Amino acid sequence: MRVSALLALGALCGATVFAQNQPLPPELQRRAYVRRVSAGVTFTVPVLTQFVTGFDYFARETPPLEASVESNTRRSYAGGGLTLQFAVTERTAINLSALLRKAEFTTQRTEIAGVDNPNTLIDDRVRTDIRESVRLRYLDFPILVRYYTRGHHQRGDRWFLQAGPNFRSVRRLRDNIKTTAQDGAVTEANTPLPPYTRRVTGITAGFGAQLIDPVGVRVIPEVRYTRWLDPQFKLFGVQSRRDHIEVMISFTF
Repeated sequence: MRVSALLALGALCGATVFAQNQPLPPELQRRAYVRRVSAGVTFTVPVLTQFVTGFDYFARETPPLEASVESNTRRSYAGGGLTLQFAVTERTAINLSALLRKAEFTTQRTEIAGVDNPNTLIDDRVRTDIRESVRLRYLDFPILVRYYTRGHHQRGDRWFLQAGPNFRSVRRLRDNIKTTAQDGAVTEANTPLPPYTRRVTGITAGFGAQLIDPVGVRVIPEVRYTRWLDPQFKLFGVQSRRDHIEVMISFTF
């Protein structure tokens, strides 16, 4: 009786060990290396400045006026925001982002109005110097379709291509104008704001990679190119750059 019990116990233990050593069914072995839904943060650095600036000149006969402007912009600021991705098929996903970045430009404009009388020793024209400083924030909403070089359940790092529309709006626009008259009088104003288009649309395309660290965080470096369909600012001596290139890195979970 005791021998029978020991044999039964041994058989039960052997069956348990054998069951533990058996591989799991295929449907339980599938691990998603691109998750169905993932979210995280993104940091972006533009390669080019946000504005095309330089020297410009304008003249007209009636009424007589000559104007020249020298404009410049600071190196584009780094930006960042949030990112969200939804897996659609085994190799495709939709990526949504909200990216905020700063930008600014300054212009130094000289206006000379009137006609000089050649019979006088002085210049009879009226000169006015105007310095304008504009600061703003851009908020971008790209909606991109990503195609991965590996299936979402295939092990390892992977490359992807992406493309889709991009929507940009201007936020927190600040404008400071300092005017110096010919007699030396200086006036400052924060209005009027420069003419601009509040919202523009662009087409974005790019490529990147998804890298997985040992703790499961997805590190996603990428490069994006955007062609804006319209210039957001188009002023005397200043225009928004319509070709935009940026380097980005995201950390998603």
